[in-house]
Amino acid sequence: MKKGAIRFVFTFVLTVLAAGMVFTSVFAGEEVTAAKDAALAWLKGAVDRQCPPATFDTDDPLIAVSSYTYENAVTALALMAEGDMEGAKKILDAFVQGMQNDTEFSDRFRNAYMAGNAATVPGYWNNAAGQWVQDAYQVGSGTKSSAAAAVALMTYCLSDPVEDYLNTAVKGINWVLGYCADANPGFTAGYNGWPKAEAETKLTYKASVDNLWMYAACRMLAEQTGWDIYAAAADSAYSFLTEAMYSAGDSRFFQGTAEDGVTPVANLIMVDVQALAALCLDNDAGMDNIGLARAADGGYAYDNSATNGSWLEGSAMAALALKQTGNEETADAVLSAIQQFQLPSGAFPQASIAELRTGELNRTINNWPTLGAAAWFILAADNYDPFAPIK
Repeated sequence: MKKGAIRFVFTFVLTVLAAGMVFTSVFAGEEVTAAKDAALAWLKGAVDRQCPPATFDTDDPLIAVSSYTYENAVTALALMAEGDMEGAKKILDAFVQGMQNDTEFSDRFRNAYMAGNAATVPGYWNNAAGQWVQDAYQVGSGTKSSAAAAVALMTYCLSDPVEDYLNTAVKGINWVLGYCADANPGFTAGYNGWPKAEAETKLTYKASVDNLWMYAACRMLAEQTGWDIYAAAADSAYSFLTEAMYSAGDSRFFQGTAEDGVTPVANLIMVDVQALAALCLDNDAGMDNIGLARAADGGYAYDNSATNGSWLEGSAMAALALKQTGNEETADAVLSAIQQFQLPSGAFPQASIAELRTGELNRTINNWPTLGAAAWFILAADNYDPFAPIK
């Protein structure tokens, strides 16, 4: 064969391969878009049926009637990413209602509310036990829940300033500042339990994820109110994260502290911590390490201790962080991996397997369909960074 002919064949092969790669990429992109649209329809349906919507689709009688504040905040952000301000407003109105109608406290977010009725906290009558059953975490108040709700409320205010939304965000963050601060930088996790029964327990550890959301919320509040107290609070969370929780030696952020609020817990590489740090702090150092938590099915596990399945909510967070840091190819692969676990309803389960092990004591993640996984998938597919307002 002559050189010219060889060159033609080689060029033709390259052209065909390139076309195939583009076709595959477009096809994969179309599948992810279709999955996103189905997830969005499922989320909107959940919000329309009752608000606040139930967070999990499960037979567990207590979880089934519970609407968790954090997942609702992320759902509101996902709806806003899609331009559905009315759908987001339904959730945000429920946050306001929940705080204003709290019979014990009118200045804090609960970790969960009764699905369909934010004026009360979750519970159900257990016939076998002959008693009303509630959960200490659900009726408690957490730093992550409070900060995520505040971020969602203030994100809405960027396009439509609603006084009740700003005031509710201020009250919720002020509660964290008053009850979850100590002499060192950063904020503790919150409280579990029933205040009137004097059975409320303070959680004295500090979690990196909680402080990432607090950093974002306080930065936004400082911008929207001009008050120095929130700038100082943002600095406190930032110092905790970048000084106490960052390990330069292996380029990652620790998951948090022990109960003393100081000693780092450093035995695990947490996927959500690395992803949220990349998004919130604009520091992608930890993204080099999340590959250690890559699951065999193409997503990411909860941490690097067991990769027998994917935590789909965390996998979507990682995909968004990968997109935001320029790793489009890996992000697309992760989204395609997540997409295969989408249910016919459009929902996504928490995990790709029935019981996903984690490195945290006695904690597993099951495969219940959940608002959080659908919301983060939408955010990742849209490449919508919920922390963009603070950058």
